[in-house]
Amino acid sequence: MSLAAELESTARALVVPGQGLLAADESFLTIEKRFQALGMPSTEENREGYREMLFTTSGLSEFIGDAPWTLTSSYGRALQGAALKTWRGSAANKATAQAALFPRAKCNGLAAQGKYSADLESVVR
Repeated sequence: MSLAAELESTARALVVPGQGLLAADESFLTIEKRFQALGMPSTEENREGYREMLFTTSGLSEFIGDAPWTLTSSYGRALQGAALKTWRGSAANKATAQAALFPRAKCNGLAAQGKYSADLESVVR
């Protein structure tokens, strides 16, 4: 497969209608800032645990396309913010954090289709 064909194939896979993209390749400085805002150290264990919590959220693939997941940091903050604040580096908070992530993913998926309305916020929970 030529490089151009491979790039086109990858681009098409990333823009599946009705699915958003999850920013998961944040730089060390970006994730460190997010963790510091919550009083959490940006350790390898915390970064790994955070991504594991995101990637194992049941049903997330309905609304988020396949990896590599990249997009703007503002989209990532909107999608992941509630989950990160709930998780706070604790394995005990994983299920609750995933429950916070899922409705955000659903709303963002609907927004990608032009079907979002603020009224949906209470419905998707």
